[in-house]
Amino acid sequence: MTDQHLNLFYSYNLSENAELIEDNLTRAFIQTLRILSGENRKNFLKELFSKLPEYDYPNAGFALQGNIETNIPKNCPNKYLVTIATNPPEEKKKGAKDINAEGGSSPDAWIYKEQDYCFLIECKRGGNPVIEEQIIKHAKNYFGLTDEEIEKRRLDLTWGEVLWVIEKFISDFPRERIYSTNEQERYVLENFRDFLGFYGYRIFKGFDFENISDAPDCYIYIPGFAGIKPKEVKMEAGNNKRDQYFMPPNILEKYNACYKWLDEFYKDLSELLNIISNRLKSELPFEPDKNQSFYSYSPTSKKVLHNPIFKWGNCELKGQNYTLVIITILGWETTLHTLKNLKVSESNEPVIVIVAVRHPQEIKINGQNVWGLFQNINKRYGNKFDGSTELEEKKLDLWGFAVPLYAFSRQKLEERAKKETIGLEQALNKTIEELIVNPLNKLLGL
Repeated sequence: MTDQHLNLFYSYNLSENAELIEDNLTRAFIQTLRILSGENRKNFLKELFSKLPEYDYPNAGFALQGNIETNIPKNCPNKYLVTIATNPPEEKKKGAKDINAEGGSSPDAWIYKEQDYCFLIECKRGGNPVIEEQIIKHAKNYFGLTDEEIEKRRLDLTWGEVLWVIEKFISDFPRERIYSTNEQERYVLENFRDFLGFYGYRIFKGFDFENISDAPDCYIYIPGFAGIKPKEVKMEAGNNKRDQYFMPPNILEKYNACYKWLDEFYKDLSELLNIISNRLKSELPFEPDKNQSFYSYSPTSKKVLHNPIFKWGNCELKGQNYTLVIITILGWETTLHTLKNLKVSESNEPVIVIVAVRHPQEIKINGQNVWGLFQNINKRYGNKFDGSTELEEKKLDLWGFAVPLYAFSRQKLEERAKKETIGLEQALNKTIEELIVNPLNKLLGL
């Protein structure tokens, strides 16, 4: 395991929570921009601020929090409010006239050139939302913008968008990497990307099914962390009420490779569901809940699946109440070996199942209902759910369809990107549109 403290932006602190704060994330972002050459700083900000006019980014200045002369933001003719968060703001925007600016405000960072442009940066991490009142206070206190001007000079970004810009410099997929870097720039960008990963930020570039590590001949379980019991190794009781297991180096090496692949796979699976649910949210009045449950490696075999990752949320369409559910099904008999060698035509192919449940207003759907729904679907249909049915015991109408998980493999996305001369992000978005968004709209009669 790589020591996080070797990362350029990660330092020693009293606790992990003391390190992973918004100020340090902002500082890493600004320091990365400062270290880039003028040409690549221009390229980076041109991509990140692509919805805005391009300015003289090679000669940009930088500041953190209140360490900027107050006359600089006041006198710049081109003023912008930029937020960077986990997700775009959901709070209804309030008018500047409704916000009391008394008490002041402190932005996180600044990117500017005197007498030319000034970007006020407000960063949020994790589940912290962009606070509309705070942004408008910034606009009033530092820029003196009117209500109408704020709307025109606002840019809301996500850390995922920042990561996709980084990919344009250091991606291992040639078609995605459109800018060249020197050794120092690449090193800094890689460290910033990894630092964002410490905060849980990652981008989905496809499942790496081609590089699955073969599972060692041992049992693995994950009750919060992994425990190991190789068949040929003795077990001793531990002092901390946990069993201590010992294994030869060759088994340990196999286990570590296997666990690393599984860990990346689960993170990618969760991220893909986030992307799909956010896309549906932009198309429908759909409010997704957070990811539920998790996968684990079985304590009694080498099977992968025990619990699914799923997302769900409620929406109203044409006067009807719906609950939309996105469930991942790998198949109860799936092992790492079969997951690696499955073909699209096989019956236990892993899938994403999209379900629309129509129900009366008085019926409330929650996480427990969804778990029961998954068990019902898996028992009756497995990964072949396609069509409609009625759950008589719940008086619910149920429609849905299954999407092959292999359609989102790295190999498939790269093939599409090459064929259509597009980037990986565009290939992913087109695949989601064709296999999920369009069929769901058709299913719901939209």
